[in-house]
Amino acid sequence: MKSISEIYNYNNIDIQYKLQLPRKDRRHLLVIFSGGFIGGYDFDGESFTKLNCAILWIRDELNTYYIQYKGNDTYQYAVNSLIETKISELGLSRDEVTLLGLSKGGTGALYHGLNFNFRNIVISVPRIKPAIGNLENRPEMLENLLDGISSDKVRAFDELLPSLLASSAPEKNIYLFSSVDDDQYKTEIAPNLSSFRRYANFNYVETHSTNVRQHEDVSLYNLPLISSVISFLIDGIAPRYGEVSNGIYSKIDRKDILPEISKLKNHPVVSIESLSLQEDGFYIRGRAFLMYNDAKNYGSVKRQLILSSASDNLTIQLGGLKDRRNNRDFSQATGHDYNAGSYATPGNLPFDLETLAFGHYQCEIRLQQNKISYRADTFEGKPSTYLRVFNGYAIKSSFKSGSLTISKIPLRDYGEYKGIIRLSELTIKSGKLFVKGSCRLDNVDYSSWEDVQYKLVFISRLNPKNTASIDLAKNKGRSSFYPWRIPNVEVFTTSKDKGTAVPTLDEDTYDVLLLANVKDYLFVADLHRSAIVKNKGSIEFINPY
Repeated sequence: MKSISEIYNYNNIDIQYKLQLPRKDRRHLLVIFSGGFIGGYDFDGESFTKLNCAILWIRDELNTYYIQYKGNDTYQYAVNSLIETKISELGLSRDEVTLLGLSKGGTGALYHGLNFNFRNIVISVPRIKPAIGNLENRPEMLENLLDGISSDKVRAFDELLPSLLASSAPEKNIYLFSSVDDDQYKTEIAPNLSSFRRYANFNYVETHSTNVRQHEDVSLYNLPLISSVISFLIDGIAPRYGEVSNGIYSKIDRKDILPEISKLKNHPVVSIESLSLQEDGFYIRGRAFLMYNDAKNYGSVKRQLILSSASDNLTIQLGGLKDRRNNRDFSQATGHDYNAGSYATPGNLPFDLETLAFGHYQCEIRLQQNKISYRADTFEGKPSTYLRVFNGYAIKSSFKSGSLTISKIPLRDYGEYKGIIRLSELTIKSGKLFVKGSCRLDNVDYSSWEDVQYKLVFISRLNPKNTASIDLAKNKGRSSFYPWRIPNVEVFTTSKDKGTAVPTLDEDTYDVLLLANVKDYLFVADLHRSAIVKNKGSIEFINPY
């Protein structure tokens, strides 16, 4: 179950947090100090939520570095009180706690570990002197942190961590991750390594890799190692590996592998990362570039999305996107830059398919990079199917087995299908809409939930662009006509038979239709009902035939 945000109040200071209770026999609390300046929780994905220990996520919405706000250090005691409270509630000792943080969160984890004497500290690219580091780029944040900016206040705040590093009890397990390619390395890490070395079990991973070009890359690159260290600590094992380096530059000579890498030159990377049908159109985002050809800047790669049917086609010029994860995932020792190797529909916004002719379209992406052209009709990515009703028509996108198709049909074209569709209930009770029926197609077995999607559609008789729709749930039922078949997902109904909100409709008369996607066959069926919407939105259902 997903943890929910809660508020802990200490002396009128609110701390936002989430707590995951332990599973199995793990007696350990992992405290995660979230970094960044835009909110949210770090390490909130499956790789951490599946850990069996208790996890306490803490947010720093006021950008206090978990130390002080407007010069008042009560904030750090509020954070520590939250941690101590959860330790007590879980019946743990201080040695059964690990503090984890990246960047700003790393500063918080290190400060609390040293100042409040926690043994286990895991940090990546922490700022040791946050005040001077933010003086130029984030003066407003710094003013809130210090309650006004002055050289004395900056100096005093930036002495907090170096002083603690030089004086805290040395019996600690500290795991630090950094890189000389981090622009903060020379000011934050290098001058303080000697102080870190006074701790009994200090471990340092210094990354040398073309995948690491900036501050944010260090933590992403080392995430598997960070996860591994955490896994040992929550089992009561403190790894000891000393000061080491990782990354391809630390293992082999770049010149030795260039011949092997050259064999993959121009190898295409074409994927779909995000796909959706939204109120204002069709959206797609992904990666499309040729390996070992720089895609550093916008315009390095030109891309088109081609939609082709039996009688028509549409070309969409895709826009370029920058995504530093491209270098993390694909850059090797050659040092090629794929930062702008991603794409999206123009303006990174949904594309209006109003002018697309009705039909069923196969999609391909064409790209050109360094005068080399490539066409892809299969893509990497997670399968998905979306179905949506727009102004008098329905659109379906289907991404399966690497192939992307888009279908557009008019709602007034009831199509051809062989089978029986029955509506057994269409009523409004206690302000909720109840729908139930069955859709049985001849000679089609659709026993999987993913095989079928249903929507109930209202379309105006006077203005076909005036439409509304609701998603219907589906249940399995054995056909009375074909009892020997595996039960199909043929029953459509409002969710859990509990009814759903009545759609907001203008005063008008509407035909009620079933929009169905069965085994990738998209069609509309007339349910032989009309909805008469009267003044103040009251609805009467009638059979017009």
